[in-house]
Amino acid sequence: MDTKLLTSHNAEKVYSKEIMAIKNYPSYNLSMNITEIHWQNWQQYRQFHPDNQRKVLHDIAREIKHTRLPSELIYYLGDARFLIISYRVDENTQKTINDTTQKSLQQAFKTPAIQFKWAAQQINNDNYDQFIYFADICKHLDRVMETDIITEYLGEGN
Repeated sequence: MDTKLLTSHNAEKVYSKEIMAIKNYPSYNLSMNITEIHWQNWQQYRQFHPDNQRKVLHDIAREIKHTRLPSELIYYLGDARFLIISYRVDENTQKTINDTTQKSLQQAFKTPAIQFKWAAQQINNDNYDQFIYFADICKHLDRVMETDIITEYLGEGN
């Protein structure tokens, strides 16, 4: 994949090291924010535009990079999923950065064929034990995105 981003293998290694730091140094009050962005209808897009999908993924990656802090780590997990690890950024700042990225992606990709799902989780001393393994946070973020879609769907019915 030509996103020029690190892969899930790299993300898992960094994540595991940071979880161990949070666990081993409680007095440091460490935290990390994990954000996942998923291009939700990429498979349908690939079906109709197989030659253009790589370019769109590359463009999404570039747009994400432009809106993030230099200290944030951005990964491509495959299946049109991007993961961002942010360190020592308070939740309000994190929300502002995520909002900026979201608006930027909406501006850059106005076609209905390119819609994004989002999920974010702060991990710190209080909750790291719920997310010991990289698979745990990935599952959690996927559940949040599924719940958002169901909530959105139910909200439209009212």
